[in-house]
Amino acid sequence: MKKNIYLISISLAIMLIINALIIMAAPAIEFGNKICPVSNERLIAGEVIKYEYRGVVYNVCCKMCLKDFKKNPEKYIKKLKAQKEEAEKGSRHGEHYH
Repeated sequence: MKKNIYLISISLAIMLIINALIIMAAPAIEFGNKICPVSNERLIAGEVIKYEYRGVVYNVCCKMCLKDFKKNPEKYIKKLKAQKEEAEKGSRHGEHYH
């Protein structure tokens, strides 16, 4: 009985490790923001700083904004999601008139 529990425990541990490795190997998703969530400035191609947080890459305009983003990423992610939702809502309404 103890041997079966031991084998089951080892099997579960191996499966958890494999799942973690698969998740870690998955490529990060680009959020694709064109405006810095910290400064509200339009991002300039070639000057963008990318930062990956929980599998998603966010864009900021400078090192100072990156520092602020890292201090409270959830605050800025919430802001970015709200901006994206508002933009999508606006484009859906615009489609009805074209």
